[in-house]
Parts: sequence; structure tokens; C-alpha cells
Amino acid sequence: MARILLTGFEPFGGEEVNPSATVARKAAEELANRGYGARAAVLPVSFKRAGSELVGLLDENRPVLAVSLGLHGGASHLRLERVAVNIKDAPKPDNDGWQPVDEPIDPEGPAAYFSTLPLRKILERLRGEGIPAAISYSAELFSATSQCTPSYATPT
Repeated sequence: MARILLTGFEPFGGEEVNPSATVARKAAEELANRGYGARAAVLPVSFKRAGSELVGLLDENRPVLAVSLGLHGGASHLRLERVAVNIKDAPKPDNDGWQPVDEPIDPEGPAAYFSTLPLRKILERLRGEGIPAAISYSAELFSATSQCTPSYATPT
């Protein structure tokens, strides 16, 4: 059973590939090669389906660490998201054609969720490896160039 779960997203906006899925797969493979139980999964770019599929993956795998990856089109660096906003608001439809406006993802949840990962340590390590990275304080919302994703990771 996978102890680390990495998720990315399917292509959207007419693209053939979504790098978030590619990175999730490659990272899971690398972790497995290093002896860690890791699994990658690709989530739909769908406000109605992505959440339930992620919950199903978490229930099935019971990971000690879950990392959700998303695409921020045009970014020149890796963004470590500190905050995921609890809202569905899209200026264009998702892959299912749905375009929510100002709807909470979880009506019973807080306004935002904060990462529980040691982001400063991760940032230092990435930069030490020559990987351009920064801490971001908003994963933003699904748009023409980005996806709404719970971009935080949390031990479960």
C-alpha cells in the first residue's frame, strides 16, 4: 500500500499534457526506486469529480503524506503553496463544462487551509539544488492558465 500519495491533473484548455501529472508520476517512481511506498494518481479537471476522487484515493491508500500538484501557467519557478482557498470560482468552465462562481468547496470548512509541510526547509533544499522556487500564499483559482487544486500537503 502506498504511504505517499502524489496527485496531478489531467490536461485542460486544449493541451495534450498536464505537467502536474507527469511530475507526480515521475516523483512517485523516484520515491519507489528509493524504497518508499509511493503512488501517483491523476485527478480530473472537474470541480464536481476531483474532490471525491481525491477523498477516495486518501481512503484507499491511507498515506502518511499526500502532496497535490497543480499547474500555474506561466510560472517561472516552483510554487510551494502555503494556503489553499476554500472556494470554487472559475472565469471559464472546467473539463466537464461547469463554471461555478463564489461557491465554497466545503460549506462546513474554514475559509482556507494551510500547509502542514515544512515549506521553508523544502524551499532551502530546492534552491540548494538549483531549482527556482518560492513560497506562495495563494494557490489561486482555476482560470485559463491555472487549476484550482488543493495545493497543500498534509500528513494523514
